[in-house]
Amino acid sequence: MKSIKDELKDDFVLNIGLWILFLMYYLGEVIVVSSILNIKILNYLVVNYLYFLKIVIFFYIWIDALIIILIMFFLSSLKIKKKQIIKEIEKKNLIMIGSFIVLSLIVELFINNSKYFYYLNMFEFVFIFWYIFLTNINTIGKIDILTLKIFQMFLHIYLFFIITENVWLSLGIIFSFLTLNMCTHFIKGTLRVDKYYIENLVNRMYLTKNYKEFKEQLSKELKKNLELIDVETKILIKREDYKKFLVDRNYDESEILLEKGDILNKKYDYAVRLKYSKNPFLALILIENKNIKLVYEEKRYLEEISEKISLVASRYRIEKLQEELN
Repeated sequence: MKSIKDELKDDFVLNIGLWILFLMYYLGEVIVVSSILNIKILNYLVVNYLYFLKIVIFFYIWIDALIIILIMFFLSSLKIKKKQIIKEIEKKNLIMIGSFIVLSLIVELFINNSKYFYYLNMFEFVFIFWYIFLTNINTIGKIDILTLKIFQMFLHIYLFFIITENVWLSLGIIFSFLTLNMCTHFIKGTLRVDKYYIENLVNRMYLTKNYKEFKEQLSKELKKNLELIDVETKILIKREDYKKFLVDRNYDESEILLEKGDILNKKYDYAVRLKYSKNPFLALILIENKNIKLVYEEKRYLEEISEKISLVASRYRIEKLQEELN
């Protein structure tokens, strides 16, 4: 949540509002739990601070930490500078986050039915945090997906056994699990940059005549589409050449977009890895963006670009290798 908070730090009024919401949420938790543990506390509040108690109970029931986090995501999405490339996507993103807030509020309507409330509450938790996980990491590695799927399945099976052994409820759990995974694919498909921007750039790359032209054209297109400060492309002749630009560690095959922590030159905020066939480090695209985080859609755009222009980069790598041999 720190990166989301940083995006909102310049808005003083907004920050005060969020702090008040968090304060009321924690206050509600403390007072309700204290009242459960000691009835005298509840009696004292009812006699002396009834109006205040009603406000606290309202926040305890309707405004939980999850809703506040979703509000932060919603406000952060509103504040994103709407680049042409992601304007349509951001509208869908806002609708999606708004629907999660509605889902969270609807779940609270079942608070008096413990059997379904706890199950729906957990389903809501898994569903929304799956979305947060999906849209706020660089790349989704196989280990990350496997870990989350096991966690997700464990929660559903756990709830099945502690609540009831009803067959219909078990079918409901299986159905909700399938629904969750279908929604994941829908989210991934929805938050994708229009093919026009990808194909246009790739076609221009295939029309380049040499490495210098390839490098200049790629820099020009990425700066224009993502409004970046600087873009530098490095063809890596030897496999170990990546160590001149990146931290020397074992990189997972799925790690295409690397962040500042992995880049040796701290001028750059991101590095996009180009790989082809069995060569995991064909080239690197170094990106400077004034420490401004790229949103999920922009990261996906860069990942797709890297996959499609790797063949062109491979051609220029062979040319550079021949030059060195000559």
